[in-house]
Amino acid sequence: MLVNLLYHTSVEFTEVIKMNSVQIFKNEQCGEIRTVEQNGEILFIAADICKALELGQVTNTIRRLDEDEKALISIKGINKGNDKINAVNEYGLYNLVLSSRK
Repeated sequence: MLVNLLYHTSVEFTEVIKMNSVQIFKNEQCGEIRTVEQNGEILFIAADICKALELGQVTNTIRRLDEDEKALISIKGINKGNDKINAVNEYGLYNLVLSSRK
C-alpha cells in the first residue's frame, strides 16, 4: 500500500525503471508511481498517486492542496500529445494519503 511506501516498511518494488528524468516504481499493491527530480526535490506524478489511492479526478483532487505542494511540470513524452502533467511534492503526497480512505 502507498502508506507503507511513505513509512518505508514492507513495500518492495518489483521493478524500478529510470528513463531520462522520470523514475518509475512498480509494485503490485500501488501499481506504477512515476517520480521526477526537479531543483533537488522529488515530485510524484499526481495521476499515479490518485490512482493508487483511488481518489477521484486528479485536477479536482489536487485543487485542495496548497500552492507550494503542487506543480504543473513539463516532461517531454510523458503523455500522448501533451508534455504537461500535475505533480505533487512530499508534503502534497502526505496530504493526499491522509485524505484517502484506502
